Amino acid sequence: MEKEFFKAIGLYIDSQYIKVYTEYWVYERGRCSTVPAFVLRRDCSDEDLLKHIKICFENSKYISEKEYDNLGGWDVLWDILKKALKKKSLKNFYQTSVGFCLEWTGEMAVHISVWKYYVGKAASQTTADET
Repeated sequence: MEKEFFKAIGLYIDSQYIKVYTEYWVYERGRCSTVPAFVLRRDCSDEDLLKHIKICFENSKYISEKEYDNLGGWDVLWDILKKALKKKSLKNFYQTSVGFCLEWTGEMAVHISVWKYYVGKAASQTTADET
């Protein structure tokens, strides 16, 4: 992946809430998810949803290995995200919602990854690219 440009957000919807969070790209490791993250009611206004998507989008970026390590690594970042999204476990998060990640890269391509959890199996990913 190119280092010039990376922006991504995750968005999940369950029976009551829309959950939006920030994605970071860690050099040589891949994408990680953490705050800023927001829990909005499903009946929130379009303006409110767009405002929170924009905050996550603007905070998304490449981070160095050192920044990643200083943040505490995957376990700490996931714990922070779980608390912000009011979820107890990754499995429960995927089982109770449907979601996707929107990713913009240096090629100015948009990658959409849709996640769905299958009972008894791990989460699966479907990806679509658009330039």
